[in-house]
Amino acid sequence: WVPGQFAGELEFASGATAGFFCSFQSANQQTALISGDGGYLSVDDFVLPLYDSQTNWQLHRHDLQINQGTWNFRRRSQAFACDEYHSGEPSAQEVQMIRNFVQASRGESPDWRFSDRGLQTQKVLDTLRQSDASGGWVDFNS
Repeated sequence: WVPGQFAGELEFASGATAGFFCSFQSANQQTALISGDGGYLSVDDFVLPLYDSQTNWQLHRHDLQINQGTWNFRRRSQAFACDEYHSGEPSAQEVQMIRNFVQASRGESPDWRFSDRGLQTQKVLDTLRQSDASGGWVDFNS
């Protein structure tokens, strides 16, 4: 089952939060925001990678300057990218994650980092579904 849209908010013991909204009904928004006390990270193609040759994300550390009643909120954003083709290409991160997860399940010699990321991702998704079904916060047990 795939919902038409879903919003999630994650709250970590450290105080950091992460929120995301994915919709196939509202102009295909698939955005993730990860916030901390020093700024926030935004990823525009969090669920299904955009068809492109790069993965892009932005780091935002906006600066509020107050000077004798004048408030200036300055944009401080930095863009990052790495070369990567999507849509099932062999080098795509989602393909690598599944490939390595399958290798681990077969007992082959995988890179365990990818297997762990795949398992952690599934645990987060399962917890989000539990939260949705219960209508409230659910503790995540890694």
